[in-house]
Amino acid sequence: MERFAALACVLLGGCCCPMGGSGNTTTTTSTTPAAPATPTGITITSVTFGRSIDAEGRIDQPMTEFAPTDTEIRASIWIDGRPSRGIVEQRLLSEWSLEPIASATVDLSQVNVGLTSAAGRTLVTGRFTLDGGAPFYIGSYRLEVRYDGAVAGTYPFRVAPLAGAIPSRVTRATLARGVSPERAAIEPATTFAASDTPTLVGTGDFGQHSWLEVRWMTNGVVHRDSVREARFDRNRPAATFSFDFRPAGGWPTGQHEVVLLLDGPVVGRYPFTVSR
Repeated sequence: MERFAALACVLLGGCCCPMGGSGNTTTTTSTTPAAPATPTGITITSVTFGRSIDAEGRIDQPMTEFAPTDTEIRASIWIDGRPSRGIVEQRLLSEWSLEPIASATVDLSQVNVGLTSAAGRTLVTGRFTLDGGAPFYIGSYRLEVRYDGAVAGTYPFRVAPLAGAIPSRVTRATLARGVSPERAAIEPATTFAASDTPTLVGTGDFGQHSWLEVRWMTNGVVHRDSVREARFDRNRPAATFSFDFRPAGGWPTGQHEVVLLLDGPVVGRYPFTVSR
């Protein structure tokens, strides 16, 4: 016999708010139910991903590669047996995120209620969408499943470029003191004053739905308000870009770095020094 629990996640600026957790299928009951032993872990027999899920919680068309036009990704997790207690958590992670993109939990004590046997399977599902119904970003993701805080398994999937998208690459990037109206670097430099606003200026070829992100760092720590991105809604060969940043109160003296990401992986690091 199988039990079904649903999880729903909406990504809101990097965090996820659970929108529901419930279980409701036929159960075996008894007037004097046996007390199952306290589980020490779970065994995940399979995890599948897809665009839609049926009324019984099963993925209609399993897949591990999605398109950057997809606005919803569903997950179906089969657990061996029917644990009577414990918290199952899903964490959606990516190769570029500084923390989990989303998470949601379900309490198995609210799903497998009144059971006399641990035989069968338990099904837990997840639904992931971006805030505002935006499509998913190109890149590599993984779903981390935890049971009572311990990792029970990690399962990858990918959002891939569309068939007509040109290959994306950064051809040049440099730090400068500014950028011209034509997006050319003004006074390239690697040393700045505390009051300066360094600018990363570059060019590249960017396929439809590709994206760039920059992070400005001091002593290996990202300035959270420095993270900026650009997303390309169509193929953009030989395109230019620029990102600038100065922390509130100015730059501290010392070594700093700009990190550039393209569709997830880091494609460039640009160190600079701030002197008195």
